[in-house]
Amino acid sequence: MEDTNKGKGSKSEYIRVNLTLPDELDRVLQEMGNDARASGGYKIPKTMIMRALVRLLMQLDVDPSGVKTEDELLDRLKKAIEKNN
Repeated sequence: MEDTNKGKGSKSEYIRVNLTLPDELDRVLQEMGNDARASGGYKIPKTMIMRALVRLLMQLDVDPSGVKTEDELLDRLKKAIEKNN
């Protein structure tokens, strides 16, 4: 498996993805980024948070077969996380 911890490639190595989120989820990402700055670090961009979440997804053994709704996928993700603990 390739090293997924880098995340430091040049912008030319990135692919732009349009992501639509409801206000509530966007607010969560914004607050997480701001909380990092408020606690003495740097503001974490939403794109960095999303890339980290995708890398986490790559490490989980999630079975997406037959999934038809976002809630079903969320349940599968939770189960995969529980298996890793």
